[in-house]
Amino acid sequence: MTFLKWSMLLGLVAIAIPIIIHLLNRNKPRVINWGAMQFLRAALITRRRRLQMEEMILLCLRCLSLALIALAMARPFLPSASAIPWAVIVPAILIAVALTGMATVLWSNQSLRRRLLRAAAILATLGIAFAVLERWIQARHWLTAGGGRDVVIVLDASMSMSLQTADRTAFQQAVAEARTLIRAARPGDAFAIVLGGAVPEALILRPTSDRGELLGALDGPACRIVGGRMSAPEAVNLASTLLADGPNAAKMIVIFTDGQAAGWDTRADARWKFVASGFASLPTPPRLVIRRLSPPAAFRNAAVTSLQLSRRVIGTDRPVKIDVSIFNAGSAPMQPSAIELFVGSNRVERIPIMKELLPQATEIFRFEHTFAQPGYHVLRADLVADDDLPSDNALVQVAHVIDRLPVLLVEGASSERFFFRRASSFVRTALTPDGRDSRQNPSEADSALRFLVDPTIVEASGLQKIPDLSIFRVIILADVPRLPTDEADRLSAFVKKGGGLLVTPGQRALPAFYNAWQADSGEPVMPAPLGERLTPPDPLRLKAASLTHPALRLIGQRDQSDIALGFFSAYWTLKPDAATPLVSVGAQFESDAPWLVDRQLGRGHVLTTATAFDRRESTLPSLKCFVPLIHEMVYFLAAPMVVNANVEPGIEWTLEVAMDTPPDPNTPVTVATPTGTNRPVSLTSQGRQFTLRFPETRHPGLYRVQLPAPLATAAGVRSDGVGELPFAVNTTPEESSLDLLSDSDLAALGRQVDLYAPPRLEDLLAVQSGEVPGQELWRILALCALVMLVLETALARWITIHRGLHKPEAVVLLSQADAIKATRARMEGMLAGGANVNPPRAQR
Repeated sequence: MTFLKWSMLLGLVAIAIPIIIHLLNRNKPRVINWGAMQFLRAALITRRRRLQMEEMILLCLRCLSLALIALAMARPFLPSASAIPWAVIVPAILIAVALTGMATVLWSNQSLRRRLLRAAAILATLGIAFAVLERWIQARHWLTAGGGRDVVIVLDASMSMSLQTADRTAFQQAVAEARTLIRAARPGDAFAIVLGGAVPEALILRPTSDRGELLGALDGPACRIVGGRMSAPEAVNLASTLLADGPNAAKMIVIFTDGQAAGWDTRADARWKFVASGFASLPTPPRLVIRRLSPPAAFRNAAVTSLQLSRRVIGTDRPVKIDVSIFNAGSAPMQPSAIELFVGSNRVERIPIMKELLPQATEIFRFEHTFAQPGYHVLRADLVADDDLPSDNALVQVAHVIDRLPVLLVEGASSERFFFRRASSFVRTALTPDGRDSRQNPSEADSALRFLVDPTIVEASGLQKIPDLSIFRVIILADVPRLPTDEADRLSAFVKKGGGLLVTPGQRALPAFYNAWQADSGEPVMPAPLGERLTPPDPLRLKAASLTHPALRLIGQRDQSDIALGFFSAYWTLKPDAATPLVSVGAQFESDAPWLVDRQLGRGHVLTTATAFDRRESTLPSLKCFVPLIHEMVYFLAAPMVVNANVEPGIEWTLEVAMDTPPDPNTPVTVATPTGTNRPVSLTSQGRQFTLRFPETRHPGLYRVQLPAPLATAAGVRSDGVGELPFAVNTTPEESSLDLLSDSDLAALGRQVDLYAPPRLEDLLAVQSGEVPGQELWRILALCALVMLVLETALARWITIHRGLHKPEAVVLLSQADAIKATRARMEGMLAGGANVNPPRAQR
């Protein structure tokens, strides 16, 4: 704490007034020769102590009243980031004043008086010294020299800023305070404006002093809520870049936010150290000011947090399960009416919600739908609820549905006379139960009975006859002993580009080939080397708890699968490298030996099992789960080559299509964004491969790419003229919860950057103008002075009544004879033990 009007502290001298009056009006001792005085000595001493105590309290109240008035007139100021608390300075001065008053009453006791005055002088000196020190510290930290300041205003445009508080949203309040800050700035101050979202966006690219341009940007259509969550480190990093172009030496970044903790990453020290390192290029490190707006007193919100499909590869041949998660992010129980699922503009199903959702509880509702047509389908889950944040009551995803999944099945035991003895026979039957082969029986490919997986079966020796492996999504090696070097290199390149490879080694597999198989980059292709081939005396089973691989998510459910009933009589020992993060064990035998191992190679995956899929090594082909097991493995391996129509904010959306003739360069490709604007799409080519790129995915929501007819046909979009290809930018579920930044979070940030969080707009304006932020305390001290005066008046009145000074004394003039009679009567009464009769007073 410090003072704004130091000269008014001279008013503390006024406490000498009651002290001087007290000293001048002290009663002088009078000598009364009275023989009975020794009987009343003890009573007089007790009465004197009580009188001293009353006078001491009364004088202290009078001195404190004047001291408080003087301190209030000196305008005590409490900085927002005070180094020395006010509870040290003010009490020190007031205690010094009280000790001075006590010393005055005890003036006759010279030793005690000196000790009290010495203590008062020390406390008063310390109080004033601490106030001076506080002033010096604050001036060094806050006060700046004349001149302008460059300021970047960051407006939190996340979804939670649409929350209504009082008569406006938090974003509207942030914009209003930003206007106030700009209008109150000094003429030399320059401002830039950043819209903070998942990807920050600069509304004013360079600090400017043009107030009209700044206020116009705040009122313009681009200044709006973009949704998702604000990435605070990226917003501060962008602000630092804009400050480098400012004309002034002093720098500041002001963030107007509702204090939502999502997106701040306060515990990511390395990330904030990187942000702080960007300040080194500026003339002076900027101060980061976080203006947190007041949150609502109550918060009711239920949100759709996820829309999860049971698999990434979706076909028209079977239904897909769709799980919609509902989360009560508010502070009170809620019961929404229903949850609805839409595919395009058609409502698939409406599920009523029959129970109340507790705070922080999640409920999952399952839908099931069969897509009739391939292509891109927009899925939307709508929550019918009345809450405080309706922005998160709907969630959009895009599903890419395909009608054909080409798989190449390479047979390693084609010399077997009987088909059922081949290692590929059961896999082929599981993929196409009717035994179709699109290469061998092309007429059957167009039959009414269609399956999503379209297999092509070749012998290992005939693999070289297929010139282009990219027409397949997955390749399965069924007990293939070995491959020629050229074909092995083609397979590894196929996987690195996003293809999937499933290796099922049987008794013919040669470990020397598989263990030496490497990609062109030198890394192993196999997820684990093949060790010994074992035939245990007792058949093994799979450990149900070990089925953790994504391809086994549905198969591993005990109540819906019989995979744990299968027996294995022979297997290869797999020895995965646990230190490699790209390798994972997805299933184990009961002996803890690996059965399924996965390796990520480039964009694709390689799966290997410890057994072949035939009846000679296991009873797995006889189980009900065998067909879905093979399909789930194929779906997992084919997923990287399926178009990802749902991207994270800030991640570039890309689409690769193959065309024999290039599209017309005069026909533009544009994207309709969720904000209603159209943006161009970059189109590059390399041979027959054309790549569409769109990096501006900063706003969560649904985007629609407008494709000309040739591109639309190549991309699998049915169109008559211009095709529309949708994709979605995901939202952030954490933004639905009102988890606010805590003091510990701000303290963690303060260790990396110069941070200040003003509790009021006035404090922010003080910082902007180069003053010390804080608040004055004179009103409190003036109120305390008034209380002291009231107490002093009440105490003075009580003393007057208690001592009887308010009553007039009766003066009775007695003759000498009457006086002798009264004295005799009193003495007789005392001798007789009677009542103590006070004689009437006589005027001296």
